[in-house]
Amino acid sequence: MVDSFLRTLSRIRINYLNNLNPIESQIRILKKIINQGSGCKFFKDHNLNPRMSVEEYQQAVPLRTYENFWDEYMKSDFPVVTNKIWPGTINNYSWTSGTTTGSRKYIPYNSNIKLNYTLAGIDLLAFHYLNKPNSKLFSGKTLILTAAEKFEEPSPKIFVGEVSGFSTKNLPFFLKPFKYPPSTIASIPDWDKRVGEIVKNLSGQKITGIAGMPSWLIVFFERLGLSVDNQKGFLTRRFPDLQILIHGGVNFLPYYDRFKEICDGLDLDFREVYPSSEGFIAVGDQAFGEGLRLLFNHGIFFEFVPFEELNSKAPVRHWLKNVELDVNYALVLTNGAGFWSYILGDTVRFVSLNPPRIMITGRTKFSLSAFGEHLIGEELEIAVFEAAKQLNTHVVDFCVGAEFLNQQNAYGRHHFFIETTTSVDPLELATLIDSKLKQLNDDYNDHRKENCGLEAPAVTLVPKGFFVAWMKDKGKLGDQYKVPRVLNEELMKEIRKILASRLE
Repeated sequence: MVDSFLRTLSRIRINYLNNLNPIESQIRILKKIINQGSGCKFFKDHNLNPRMSVEEYQQAVPLRTYENFWDEYMKSDFPVVTNKIWPGTINNYSWTSGTTTGSRKYIPYNSNIKLNYTLAGIDLLAFHYLNKPNSKLFSGKTLILTAAEKFEEPSPKIFVGEVSGFSTKNLPFFLKPFKYPPSTIASIPDWDKRVGEIVKNLSGQKITGIAGMPSWLIVFFERLGLSVDNQKGFLTRRFPDLQILIHGGVNFLPYYDRFKEICDGLDLDFREVYPSSEGFIAVGDQAFGEGLRLLFNHGIFFEFVPFEELNSKAPVRHWLKNVELDVNYALVLTNGAGFWSYILGDTVRFVSLNPPRIMITGRTKFSLSAFGEHLIGEELEIAVFEAAKQLNTHVVDFCVGAEFLNQQNAYGRHHFFIETTTSVDPLELATLIDSKLKQLNDDYNDHRKENCGLEAPAVTLVPKGFFVAWMKDKGKLGDQYKVPRVLNEELMKEIRKILASRLE
């Protein structure tokens, strides 16, 4: 009954979305945000006006990072930040951890972000029923493996938590009976203990949906008994009624083949999402790999800066009116919670303009260019995972850093630390990675030529469970955290020290 009702609503919703004009919608969204933000210090500092054009807004408001907002407008008053970047006092913050530094960031969360997430959830369901019209998703429950529904209170009536915790806590009342685990388990702050209770109480639950970050979902499945020997059709046997697997947080392409094997026998909908603490960015509306539909009508104004121009004095700032296909852009957003022309930290490229669809290509801070090779996260992941596929193995996780081979730092190599599901020859894996990177990136290929400063890469195969243990030691278990793809010098030393200690 519920599925039948939602199928009808989904058709209405998709028809509405297909008739929206992306450019007109973005102009309207920006005017609305400026109007709602009137009266705060940021609004006054930049002489904002709801009647200003997009180009006038871009002239008035420079690009800013989180650190800029924190230092200029939040740090001195935190946690009681009033009328600084948004009218009134910020009552809720979703915190996120920097992948490289590990330092906390406090991201304003308000009713506008809540609405943004709710609308994204509606669209997610609509696209699911569009692609799987016979789905029986609501004949059971969706297992959501995300952050704890647990919140700190650093000052009276001011709460700090993780955005996925806020989102699950704020689910509409009529959807809560279809969510697993219940709040009594979901509020357990320790990820290990929370997952243990989820597994312990899973018996008898009819699971029709699963949501989480692919890397941590694999860890969860291993808690349920997944191994290399029983991988084929594991979820089919464990959850025979499964209709959808919702994934996000990291690039799914490297995990896709393994998940297909785990889900062999199921007519499963793989639905990718692109949430962030600053707002829900995009949702997959077609088959996996065909791009994510930008949520241009959900309270966020988007800008796109060519990645190579991001740190220039006057970067060109595009928006939906003038973006181009297949350009690597740094994503910039203005939301209804106080972040104005905010550099999110992700890079994307457009694969479609009408409707606008994007692919996530990496992080602005996680490109690898110690020798002028200009590798982005997407290229590193494709090379590693395709090389592993050629050797008939799967990659659990990996990271890479630059390694200098002389005192003058004149030349060096990339050193990959990789965990695979089965044993392979690291030298052969390194050769395949090198070959693929040469195909993907002309700069890399040029620098790999003789006497150009970049030697062949090295691969160290780390022990099983290494990355989970590393993240656990750092207090970073769960979907809020990701293994950093590109290591700085400090993290390279840390990895080497841990590996050396294991050999003693």
